[in-house]
Formats: sequence, structure tokens, C-alpha cells
Amino acid sequence: EINPLNKKQVELFLTNYFSDNTIKSQRLLKSLKDTAILDKLPKTPLTIALITILFEEKEIEIPATITDLYEQFVGLLLGKYNPENTIEIIEIGIKHRLLCYIAKSLHTDKKQSTSIIDLKVLLTEYSKQRGQNFDIELILEDLIANSGLLFVNEKNEIQFKHLSFQEYFTAYEIFHHRQSDINLFSKNFNNLWWQNV
Repeated sequence: EINPLNKKQVELFLTNYFSDNTIKSQRLLKSLKDTAILDKLPKTPLTIALITILFEEKEIEIPATITDLYEQFVGLLLGKYNPENTIEIIEIGIKHRLLCYIAKSLHTDKKQSTSIIDLKVLLTEYSKQRGQNFDIELILEDLIANSGLLFVNEKNEIQFKHLSFQEYFTAYEIFHHRQSDINLFSKNFNNLWWQNV
């Protein structure tokens, strides 16, 4: 468990990160206050670091919606902004698609984690459904080691670094890839487990 950062800690992080550019630090701080995005996100070091990196890399205002911010987070974590070739672009797409599939499966089962064996079975099913052939061991290892989105917890199960990532990918999967399941939104409208999805 990570205690949420308070406003003073966030300010200190930004001041230290942009130690050579106080104007940039002040601009980001003002943008965070104006959008009130931190009131809607987990105030973890990962979230603050990602917002800061996005701001530094793209020199843009922080999006006002959680969905837009998470889309940028995921793109950054999966390497979308620095692909070296077409193969990497395809791999990023596959990883994104798998994360969506994993998230929806976990969320519809009301789970935050699953065993590595069950996850491999799930990914094998996905691979067969799509007629795709990829090395499940290798891609799963890469997602855990390099994306910052999945990790092995204390029960030796796989889960998303934060429930908000699972919720984002679940919503993305249903809205963009599973229109037949869109009734889950209305069916679970008053269900707290589905609220953020």
C-alpha cells in the first residue's frame, strides 16, 4: 500500500524534478490546480512522475479528463511515442489489446489479480480467438518487466499496478472492442465496483 502524496509533497517533487527550470515547474503546478486532475487520480509517485514526464516531453497542458490522461500514460508506458520501427508499433498495439482483454476479464470476474497459470490460459484463448500466434510467455514477461502496468503481487499473482489502470482498460475494451458488452455499463450503473469504468 502506498499512502497518497499530499499537495506539499507534489509541489516538492515538481520543484526538485524541474530544479533547473522553475517556470516549467510553476506552469505544471498551475495546470494541475486548474484542471483539478489530481483530485480524480491516485496520488502515487507513479502518477505524479507520469504527469511530469508527459508535461516535460510534450510541453502540453495536462488533459482535463481522466480518460485522456490515462490514454497518454499508457502510450508513454508502452513506448508509443518512441517506436523505432513498424514492428514496435505492431507490438505496442498487441500489448495494448492484451491489457484491455486482461482487464475486462478480471473486472467482470470482480477480481484484481489472477494466477500466472490462469492468465496464460486466458491469453491462449485470446490468441486462438483472434487467430494470432505470439509467444505468450515472452509478451507476458515483457508486460510485467517493462510496461509498469502489471506486476506480480505478494500472493504471486498478476495484477495491475493500480485498480484505475484495470478500470481504464476495461472501459476501453468494452467501448472500442466489445460493443456487444456495452450493456455492462447500464447494467452495473449503480454498482460501486463498476463506477469508474
